[in-house]
Amino acid sequence: MSDVESKKACLGCDYDRNIVYIEGIMDNVLSRLTVKDVLKCKSVSKLWYSLINGPQFTKLHFSRSLEKNLKFVVCLYDDDDSQIYLIEPNGSSTQLVLSSIDHNYDFKMISSFNGLIIGTDLKSDKKLDILIINPAIREFQVLPDGSPSELTPSVGVVFDPENYRYKILRFYSDTLEPEDGNYKCEVYVPDTQAWRRVSNSIQCPKSRNGFPLCPSHVCVGGRMYWLVWGPDGPVCVVSVDMEENFTRIKLPEYIIPGGTFDSFTFLAGWEDRLILIAIDDTGDILVIWSLQVHDKSIWFFEGTIDLKLEGINTMSSIITIKNGILLVIKPFCYDIFDYYMINLSSMTWKKLWLHYKFRTPRAVALPFVESLFSVI
Repeated sequence: MSDVESKKACLGCDYDRNIVYIEGIMDNVLSRLTVKDVLKCKSVSKLWYSLINGPQFTKLHFSRSLEKNLKFVVCLYDDDDSQIYLIEPNGSSTQLVLSSIDHNYDFKMISSFNGLIIGTDLKSDKKLDILIINPAIREFQVLPDGSPSELTPSVGVVFDPENYRYKILRFYSDTLEPEDGNYKCEVYVPDTQAWRRVSNSIQCPKSRNGFPLCPSHVCVGGRMYWLVWGPDGPVCVVSVDMEENFTRIKLPEYIIPGGTFDSFTFLAGWEDRLILIAIDDTGDILVIWSLQVHDKSIWFFEGTIDLKLEGINTMSSIITIKNGILLVIKPFCYDIFDYYMINLSSMTWKKLWLHYKFRTPRAVALPFVESLFSVI
């Protein structure tokens, strides 16, 4: 086809709308492409550019991406460097390049949703920048500063998977010794692009001792959940919904049957339910509970999985992907991390043999689905 014919074909695509929009054919086809390919299609014509930039197409494309196998992102730290990789369930990897966080040792991923990554950048003991990143389209935004804090703020995210709305919560203290360990809480809403206080006294999500990189909260079904820790282990779960209602949830009397509470207890999401995952101190048994009735603290015992893992006391991440659980663990006496995938249907597990680049002293992982959502 000559250049003139190509231009005519392109113009025809722009103006023959009856063909383009028959039964949403173009929407259906384009929404099945990867983000990288969709971005290339924007240059085909003005009509395609307008279609792809529309909010309805962005939501349709994301819903298609959710139907595929979920991936996960791993942030690797080595000395004064940090890099992010996109990992397939089979172990294949692709590096995600974003200049805002490359080579930033103080960057920490805390949540992932709608193809966005929420991270923090520690500037000082009292100053914490909050970033919203879409690595697929290479966009990022630094949120405005929140209220002054005498202690390092804690950050969490609650999002609604039905309408793609989200809010970012920031927990801070205006004293060096907050009463009963309670913090103030303010919320950031993208529509207003400003912070608003929602609570004067709440126990905040914190990184547990020995697990500084492990995400301290999880969002399931439009609610954000986090564990509250006491001297001997977790004491309860606290949640907040999109309407900013806080709820305190009791834990099962014994998380590990016949055992006691300890620091190897984590929260995750599984099939739109909150699950409680606990591993005994030997690394031999993994126990799973699911929350059945939110407002009545009713838990169901899902079962146990036999494990034989080394380095359980250096757990970096524990996340769910479709019907599996990913464990990121640093074995004893080694400056590397191992990656294990647990199949929840067969109650079996296998080790992922990742590329040598993943042999780093610090690592954290989150579930991830690529999207076209803007960070603004």
